[in-house]
Amino acid sequence: MAQFEDSSCIRFIKKDDDDPGHNKKWQAEPIIDPDECNALTCTESGLRVPQTSVTGTSGPSPNANDTIGVVVTPPDAGDCPQTYTVSAHAILDPDECNALTSTEQGLRVTETHVTGTSGPAPGRIANAWQSIDVVVAPPAAADCPRNYTVRAYLTPQRGEAGPVVSVDLRPTRTSNTWANTALQVTLPAPGVYLVTGDVDTTICATLDPGSATNLWTEVRLIDVNSGTVELQPRGSTQHQFTSDARLQHCEHGPTSLSGLVTVSPAQGSKTVRVQAILNGGGPGDGLANGATLQKATFHGPRSYLTYVKVAD
Repeated sequence: MAQFEDSSCIRFIKKDDDDPGHNKKWQAEPIIDPDECNALTCTESGLRVPQTSVTGTSGPSPNANDTIGVVVTPPDAGDCPQTYTVSAHAILDPDECNALTSTEQGLRVTETHVTGTSGPAPGRIANAWQSIDVVVAPPAAADCPRNYTVRAYLTPQRGEAGPVVSVDLRPTRTSNTWANTALQVTLPAPGVYLVTGDVDTTICATLDPGSATNLWTEVRLIDVNSGTVELQPRGSTQHQFTSDARLQHCEHGPTSLSGLVTVSPAQGSKTVRVQAILNGGGPGDGLANGATLQKATFHGPRSYLTYVKVAD
C-alpha cells in the first residue's frame, strides 16, 4: 500500500487488490489534528465542526431589560480551549430610598410593619400604668424616604356631672336608708378611673335652752346596676350643739369623695351614683330636750362629680 499527501490536510492512499488486471485504487482521507482542543471531527456524512453561539441579555424580558445584567466575556484569540465566561448580576437602583439589597442568599427587601394601639389593652386592668394612645401616620405612596410618624398621647377618657337638684335627707334619719341623688356619671369602658366628688350637705336645727343636737351626714358612691358600694362613706356635715338659750344654727359640709373605681371587661361600662344619709346619735336620735330639726339636705346646686381614666 502506497500513500502520499496532496496537501497538509488530505492524504491519498493507494491500495493493492486482487483485480486480475492489476488495477490500483486510490482513497482520500482527511488528516485531523488529534489535539483535544480540535472541534473538527469526521462523521459518516462528512467533516463537522459544531457551531457555537454565545449571547447575553440584560433583562428578563424586552419590557424590563434593565433589571438583570448579563455579561459575556469572549476568549482571547489564541486561547485554547475557547472559553466564554457568562455572568449575570442584578442591577440595583442606587437611590437611597431603594430597600432592595443583594445578599448571599439572593435579593432581599426587608419587610416593615408599624402599628399602634389606641384603646384598652388586654391584661392591663387594675395595674398602675397610664392610658396612652399611640398613633402611626404612614407616608404617602410616592414619598421618599418613606417616613412613618409615630405619636403618643395621654388622652384619658373623662367626664363631669353637676350641679343637680337637692334631696331632702330628713326621712333617712328615721328610716336609716340611703337616699339616691341625681349626681351620677357613666364610666364608659373597661379600665381604672379616678372618681372625684365635691359634695355639699346642710343641716339646720333650732335649740331651746338645755336642748342639744348630735346629727351628721354621710355620702358614698355606689354602682347603680349592682348596688355595690364603690367608695365607702365619707363624713360630711356635723351638727352637734348644746345651748342655754334659744338658738337657730346651720352647718354646711363640703365633702371630698374620691377614689379609684374599676370597670371590668365583663361589665363593659359602669354608672356610679352619689348617695347621702342623715344620722342621729344619742337620746332622740340626735335631737335632745326639745331640739328641732329644720333642714337636712344634699345640696345639689353646689355638688359635682368628675372622672378621669387613669389605666387600661
